[in-house]
Formats: sequence, C-alpha cells, structure tokens
Amino acid sequence: MKVGLAVVILVLLALAGCQPKEGSDCQNTADGPARNNCYYEFAVNSTSTENCTKITSGALRSGCLAKVAINNNSSEACIQAQDPKSVGYCYAQISINMKDMGLCQQTPDNAWRLACIKQVAMATNQSESCRSLPNEDRDECFGAIAEQTKESSMCEEVLKGEARKACHFKVAIATLNESKCPLTESATYESMCYTQIAAKTGNSSICLKIRYEEMRQDCLDLFNSENRDSGAPKPAVSA
Repeated sequence: MKVGLAVVILVLLALAGCQPKEGSDCQNTADGPARNNCYYEFAVNSTSTENCTKITSGALRSGCLAKVAINNNSSEACIQAQDPKSVGYCYAQISINMKDMGLCQQTPDNAWRLACIKQVAMATNQSESCRSLPNEDRDECFGAIAEQTKESSMCEEVLKGEARKACHFKVAIATLNESKCPLTESATYESMCYTQIAAKTGNSSICLKIRYEEMRQDCLDLFNSENRDSGAPKPAVSA
C-alpha cells in the first residue's frame, strides 16, 4: 500500500513538473489548439493581455481579451476584444459586477445589453428599467423585484397572467399577510396561499378563509395531525 502511494505521488510530481510555469513556455507546445488554450489559461488567470495576443484563433483571442478586461473591471479595455459578441459580453459582465445601469446602456450588443439591464435592475431593485425588456424578461424582472421588496404593486406590472398570480402568491407568503392571497385571482393559488400562511404562523383560523371545502379541510388537518402527534388539544378556530 505504501509503495503504491509513493508511486502515485511520484507520478503526480512528474506531471506537475511537465506543466508550463510561464506563458512563454506555451510556445513549446507543438499542437496549435493546445498552445492557444495554454496561452488562454495563463492570460485569464492574470491581469495582462500579453498572452491573449499570442492566440492565433480569432474567437478564442477575443474571448481571452474580454475575460482579462472583466478581471480588471476595465470597460475601456473591452473594445480590444473586437468581436461584437465578446465586446458585448465584456461590457455586460463588468456592468453586472459593478451594478452600473449606465454602463449597461453602453453595451454594443443588443442581446447582452438586455441581459445586463435585467440583471442590474433585479440586483438594485430598479423597477423602471424592467419596462424596456421583452415581455418574458420584463415579467421575471418585476417578479424578482416584487419578491425582494415585498411590494404587491410590482406584481401588477407583470404581463403574463400565470406569472402575475405566482408573483402575488410569493409576496403574500414572504410577508405572511393572508389579506394578499385574494390578489392571486385564482382559487387554487389563494387556497395554497392561505394554507401556507396558516402553517407558518400556526393560525388555523386562516384555513377557514379557503373557499374549497376539500382544501379547507386539508389545511385544518395539518393542525389536527400536529395535535395528535403531540397530544396537545386542538386549536380553537373562529369564523
């Protein structure tokens, strides 16, 4: 067992010794793609673009320059990536890292600009910025802000009906406010909302607000089951 372990250690040390110690060692790698990957790995783990410029693959070189610019939080350096998608990715990631909506607006690629706006808006609760997004992204943006701020009014900005119901449901649960349950405008969501809040608050009387008899009884049974298990008397419920 000890001999086997010693052999493994020696092999690992030998392999480690074969690894390039500096970017300049990458030129000794005969295979072109492997050499490019070598330069890329050294570059993205540093703050210098020197090794990026040695990469012969245009796409990988652009990605490398963008990644180093992101590492440095330097939007000015993004333009060096040249490829529009890489430049857009670079601007967007720096904007998201810095939570800078103004920088998002400067992102040249439209897809990355919209992704940037959504992420920064949700991170900073800038609900007005959600309005400039396509419908599905807009709904996700307003929904996330509603849940974070616990503001039901944000849910009303959600366009898709099912997403709006889910938004009101999440806010009601987050605030443990059963008066918000009817805002879901769905008997099913409303019933689940009352049930969860009743369970979380230990208030069985909330179950009585459920319109569906079967779901109302399921809610009350949660408390009956708990009391049977604990041997405690049943909680009093009032209409």
